[in-house]
Amino acid sequence: MAQSDILVSGAWIWIAPEDTNIPDETTIAAGEDWGGAWDWLGLTTAPLTLNVNTTEFSVDVQQLPTPVLSSITAEDLSLATTLAELTAENLQLVFGGNITTTPAGAAQAGYVELAAGGRTQRAVKMLGFEGKTPLSNGTLVPVRWFFHRVQISLGGNMAFDKGAASGIPITVKVLSDDSQDEDEKLFLFQRITAVQTTA
Repeated sequence: MAQSDILVSGAWIWIAPEDTNIPDETTIAAGEDWGGAWDWLGLTTAPLTLNVNTTEFSVDVQQLPTPVLSSITAEDLSLATTLAELTAENLQLVFGGNITTTPAGAAQAGYVELAAGGRTQRAVKMLGFEGKTPLSNGTLVPVRWFFHRVQISLGGNMAFDKGAASGIPITVKVLSDDSQDEDEKLFLFQRITAVQTTA
Protein backbone atom coordinates (compact mmCIF):
# COMPACT_ATOMS: atom_id res chain seq x y z
CA MET A 1 0.00 0.00 0.00
CA ALA A 2 1.37 3.42 -0.94
CA GLN A 3 0.23 6.97 -1.51
CA SER A 4 0.45 6.24 -5.24
CA ASP A 5 -2.48 3.84 -4.80
CA ILE A 6 -4.82 6.68 -3.80
CA LEU A 7 -7.16 7.65 -6.64
CA VAL A 8 -8.57 11.16 -6.92
CA SER A 9 -10.35 11.31 -10.25
CA GLY A 10 -13.64 11.68 -12.01
CA ALA A 11 -14.99 8.69 -13.95
CA TRP A 12 -15.17 8.41 -17.73
CA ILE A 13 -17.95 5.89 -18.40
CA TRP A 14 -18.12 3.67 -21.48
CA ILE A 15 -20.81 1.26 -22.69
CA ALA A 16 -20.78 -1.54 -25.24
CA PRO A 17 -22.67 -4.66 -26.29
CA GLU A 18 -22.16 -7.80 -24.23
CA ASP A 19 -18.91 -9.71 -24.81
CA THR A 20 -17.07 -6.69 -26.22
CA ASN A 21 -13.30 -6.91 -25.83
CA ILE A 22 -11.89 -4.62 -23.16
CA PRO A 23 -9.49 -1.88 -24.34
CA ASP A 24 -5.87 -2.96 -24.66
CA GLU A 25 -3.99 -2.00 -21.51
CA THR A 26 -0.77 -1.30 -23.42
CA THR A 27 -1.96 0.71 -26.42
CA ILE A 28 -5.02 2.59 -25.05
CA ALA A 29 -3.68 5.26 -22.72
CA ALA A 30 -5.62 7.15 -20.07
CA GLY A 31 -8.18 9.46 -21.63
CA GLU A 32 -7.99 7.88 -25.09
CA ASP A 33 -10.97 6.55 -27.02
CA TRP A 34 -11.55 2.90 -26.13
CA GLY A 35 -12.39 2.18 -29.75
CA GLY A 36 -14.26 -0.77 -31.18
CA ALA A 37 -17.88 -0.99 -30.05
CA TRP A 38 -17.30 1.14 -26.94
CA ASP A 39 -19.28 4.42 -26.73
CA TRP A 40 -18.49 7.14 -24.21
CA LEU A 41 -21.56 8.10 -22.14
CA GLY A 42 -20.46 11.72 -21.96
CA LEU A 43 -20.36 14.21 -19.12
CA THR A 44 -21.88 13.61 -15.69
CA THR A 45 -23.07 16.05 -13.03
CA ALA A 46 -22.66 13.67 -10.08
CA PRO A 47 -19.85 11.37 -8.99
CA LEU A 48 -20.11 7.76 -10.10
CA THR A 49 -20.87 5.64 -7.04
CA LEU A 50 -20.49 1.90 -6.57
CA ASN A 51 -22.46 0.02 -3.93
CA VAL A 52 -23.05 -3.58 -2.91
CA ASN A 53 -25.86 -4.96 -0.74
CA THR A 54 -25.47 -8.46 0.59
CA THR A 55 -27.83 -10.82 2.35
CA GLU A 56 -26.22 -13.36 4.63
CA PHE A 57 -27.26 -16.50 6.45
CA SER A 58 -25.59 -16.94 9.82
CA VAL A 59 -25.29 -20.15 11.83
CA ASP A 60 -25.83 -19.58 15.52
CA VAL A 61 -25.14 -22.16 18.17
CA GLN A 62 -26.53 -22.32 21.69
CA GLN A 63 -23.14 -22.29 23.36
CA LEU A 64 -21.77 -19.05 21.84
CA PRO A 65 -23.15 -15.51 21.56
CA THR A 66 -21.82 -14.90 18.04
CA PRO A 67 -22.30 -16.81 14.78
CA VAL A 68 -19.83 -19.57 13.95
CA LEU A 69 -20.44 -19.44 10.21
CA SER A 70 -21.83 -16.95 7.71
CA SER A 71 -22.74 -17.48 4.08
CA ILE A 72 -23.68 -14.91 1.43
CA THR A 73 -27.07 -15.79 -0.05
CA ALA A 74 -27.55 -12.68 -2.23
CA GLU A 75 -25.25 -9.97 -3.55
CA ASP A 76 -26.56 -6.92 -5.41
CA LEU A 77 -23.96 -4.66 -7.00
CA SER A 78 -25.04 -1.32 -8.47
CA LEU A 79 -23.61 1.94 -9.78
CA ALA A 80 -25.22 5.37 -10.00
CA THR A 81 -24.56 8.79 -11.50
CA THR A 82 -26.36 11.53 -13.44
CA LEU A 83 -25.77 11.97 -17.17
CA ALA A 84 -25.41 15.66 -17.95
CA GLU A 85 -26.41 15.55 -21.61
CA LEU A 86 -30.08 15.27 -22.56
CA THR A 87 -29.85 13.23 -25.75
CA ALA A 88 -32.04 10.63 -27.39
CA GLU A 89 -29.24 8.09 -26.96
CA ASN A 90 -29.00 8.70 -23.20
CA LEU A 91 -32.77 8.55 -22.82
CA GLN A 92 -32.81 5.29 -24.78
CA LEU A 93 -30.45 3.76 -22.20
CA VAL A 94 -33.10 4.09 -19.49
CA PHE A 95 -36.37 3.94 -21.45
CA GLY A 96 -35.50 1.70 -24.41
CA GLY A 97 -37.32 2.46 -27.63
CA ASN A 98 -36.20 3.40 -31.12
CA ILE A 99 -34.36 6.46 -32.40
CA THR A 100 -35.09 8.11 -35.75
CA THR A 101 -32.89 10.87 -37.16
CA THR A 102 -34.12 13.21 -39.89
CA PRO A 103 -31.53 15.46 -41.56
CA ALA A 104 -32.22 19.09 -42.36
CA GLY A 105 -33.20 19.87 -45.92
CA ALA A 106 -35.21 22.27 -48.05
CA ALA A 107 -38.21 23.31 -45.93
CA GLN A 108 -37.32 20.60 -43.40
CA ALA A 109 -35.83 21.04 -39.94
CA GLY A 110 -33.33 18.44 -38.82
CA TYR A 111 -34.41 16.52 -35.74
CA VAL A 112 -34.01 13.33 -33.74
CA GLU A 113 -36.87 11.38 -32.16
CA LEU A 114 -37.05 8.65 -29.54
CA ALA A 115 -40.26 6.61 -29.45
CA ALA A 116 -40.37 4.53 -26.27
CA GLY A 117 -42.69 2.70 -23.91
CA GLY A 118 -44.21 -0.74 -23.45
CA ARG A 119 -41.12 -2.92 -23.15
CA THR A 120 -40.99 -5.85 -20.72
CA GLN A 121 -37.20 -6.33 -20.55
CA ARG A 122 -34.22 -3.98 -20.27
CA ALA A 123 -31.32 -4.39 -22.66
CA VAL A 124 -28.20 -6.06 -21.30
CA LYS A 125 -24.95 -4.18 -21.94
CA MET A 126 -21.32 -4.19 -20.90
CA LEU A 127 -20.10 -1.16 -18.95
CA GLY A 128 -16.68 0.14 -18.02
CA PHE A 129 -15.18 3.25 -16.57
CA GLU A 130 -11.77 4.72 -15.95
CA GLY A 131 -10.11 7.22 -13.69
CA LYS A 132 -6.69 8.77 -14.23
CA THR A 133 -3.78 8.65 -11.81
CA PRO A 134 -0.12 9.67 -12.12
CA LEU A 135 2.90 7.39 -11.86
CA SER A 136 5.93 8.64 -9.91
CA ASN A 137 7.30 10.27 -13.09
CA GLY A 138 4.04 12.18 -13.66
CA THR A 139 2.72 10.01 -16.50
CA LEU A 140 -1.06 9.63 -16.27
CA VAL A 141 -2.25 6.03 -16.43
CA PRO A 142 -5.76 4.57 -16.23
CA VAL A 143 -7.48 2.75 -13.40
CA ARG A 144 -10.31 0.78 -15.03
CA TRP A 145 -13.33 -1.28 -14.01
CA PHE A 146 -15.24 -3.54 -16.41
CA PHE A 147 -18.69 -4.96 -15.64
CA HIS A 148 -19.52 -7.92 -17.91
CA ARG A 149 -23.33 -7.62 -17.85
CA VAL A 150 -25.46 -4.66 -16.71
CA GLN A 151 -28.94 -3.21 -17.08
CA ILE A 152 -29.52 0.54 -16.87
CA SER A 153 -32.62 2.21 -15.45
CA LEU A 154 -33.76 5.69 -14.42
CA GLY A 155 -32.25 6.29 -11.00
CA GLY A 156 -34.47 9.10 -9.76
CA ASN A 157 -36.57 12.05 -10.80
CA MET A 158 -35.56 14.08 -13.83
CA ALA A 159 -35.75 17.75 -12.89
CA PHE A 160 -36.37 20.53 -15.41
CA ASP A 161 -35.09 23.52 -13.50
CA LYS A 162 -34.18 27.05 -14.61
CA GLY A 163 -31.28 26.94 -12.15
CA ALA A 164 -29.76 23.55 -12.97
CA ALA A 165 -28.95 21.25 -15.84
CA SER A 166 -31.67 18.71 -16.69
CA GLY A 167 -29.64 15.59 -16.14
CA ILE A 168 -30.66 11.94 -16.43
CA PRO A 169 -30.06 10.07 -13.15
CA ILE A 170 -29.17 6.45 -13.86
CA THR A 171 -28.86 3.29 -11.82
CA VAL A 172 -26.76 0.46 -13.22
CA LYS A 173 -27.64 -3.04 -11.98
CA VAL A 174 -24.75 -5.48 -12.33
CA LEU A 175 -25.77 -8.97 -13.42
CA SER A 176 -23.87 -12.24 -13.09
CA ASP A 177 -21.92 -13.52 -16.09
CA ASP A 178 -21.87 -17.29 -15.78
CA SER A 179 -19.34 -17.60 -18.60
CA GLN A 180 -16.69 -16.20 -16.23
CA ASP A 181 -14.72 -18.29 -13.74
CA GLU A 182 -15.96 -18.90 -10.21
CA ASP A 183 -15.63 -15.81 -8.00
CA GLU A 184 -15.04 -13.65 -11.12
CA LYS A 185 -18.60 -13.29 -12.43
CA LEU A 186 -19.34 -9.59 -11.80
CA PHE A 187 -16.40 -7.37 -12.73
CA LEU A 188 -12.75 -6.96 -13.63
CA PHE A 189 -10.56 -4.28 -12.01
CA GLN A 190 -7.40 -3.16 -13.78
CA ARG A 191 -4.74 -0.69 -12.60
CA ILE A 192 -1.79 0.20 -14.80
CA THR A 193 1.36 0.22 -12.66
CA ALA A 194 3.99 0.95 -15.33
CA VAL A 195 4.06 1.83 -19.02
CA GLN A 196 5.58 -0.53 -21.58
CA THR A 197 9.33 -0.56 -21.98
CA THR A 198 11.04 0.16 -25.30
CA ALA A 199 12.97 -2.56 -27.09
